[in-house]
Amino acid sequence: MLNSKINIGRLDRLLTFEEKVKTINGSNEELFTWQFLKKKWAAVIDKPGDETVQADKITFVNTTSFITRYDSQLSVENRILYNDLVYEIISITESQETRKGQFEIVAQQVEGELP
Repeated sequence: MLNSKINIGRLDRLLTFEEKVKTINGSNEELFTWQFLKKKWAAVIDKPGDETVQADKITFVNTTSFITRYDSQLSVENRILYNDLVYEIISITESQETRKGQFEIVAQQVEGELP
């Protein structure tokens, strides 16, 4: 069995993953809502924030990395709820060292969106 670089004790933050679901309203219009997908334990690594210009306005961008065990259900189409904040998943990369042992999920905090 290959050694894994995951230190299980570091996975001490509980994340909620949600998936986007398409529904049809009474006017036959497509609406997208979020529904519970799963909960997973993860390590959280806060990255330095950055300022960007979006819609001619300076906006602060908070980026966070989440390290979790490999899970084929997770994708960039999902979002993360953590500490009453919503995070948009930017990328999911598989660690080559652990052969499907862990993921690094890079996500940005979504301003003004409530879980």
